[in-house]
Amino acid sequence: PQTTNLLRTSAYEEVITLAEQGGGEVIFSVLAPHTRIRPHCAATNLRLTAHLGLQVPSSAEACRIRVADQWYSWEEGKMLVFDDSYEHEIENLTDEYRAVLLIRFWHPSLPNSQRETVLENVLQNKREDVLRRYNPPFPIDSGFDTVFKRGMEQSRCPVCWRSGYDNIRLVHSIDDPGFECVCGQPILEGESCN
Repeated sequence: PQTTNLLRTSAYEEVITLAEQGGGEVIFSVLAPHTRIRPHCAATNLRLTAHLGLQVPSSAEACRIRVADQWYSWEEGKMLVFDDSYEHEIENLTDEYRAVLLIRFWHPSLPNSQRETVLENVLQNKREDVLRRYNPPFPIDSGFDTVFKRGMEQSRCPVCWRSGYDNIRLVHSIDDPGFECVCGQPILEGESCN
């Protein structure tokens, strides 16, 4: 609560608005001794990341972060700012803990007038990517377009108004394989319920 109050009263608007809109966060990041965070990257560069060194092991070479092809180390009381859309990884090969305050904020090159729209598009794409992971492999032109739309939350059951793959069940029948909603309502090809 104290950190939250401090941030609300003293942080830049770019930090607060991004976090409140779901595109960033401000967190304490603690890395245990002899730990690695594997290479990863953000899906977009609409934000930048800053690490404020709070507790940094004494051996800079053994506790570091790689961003793209450059290695960096933290210093207590100083900010390390980077674009996390570049591949990055972290390693702490020391016997000490590393602690930073991780802060995400709007990329300064992104105009204020475009921020909300760009973030909305990124978050929508992320939601769709998650839904696609549960998309069963239907044969091309199989007539399962309605099931796909229901799974992608683009249509709803006409009885209970549920949508999404977690509400679809396969009806096992040799003669007539099909799908139904968890409420028991068959999912019929060509139905349109939004």
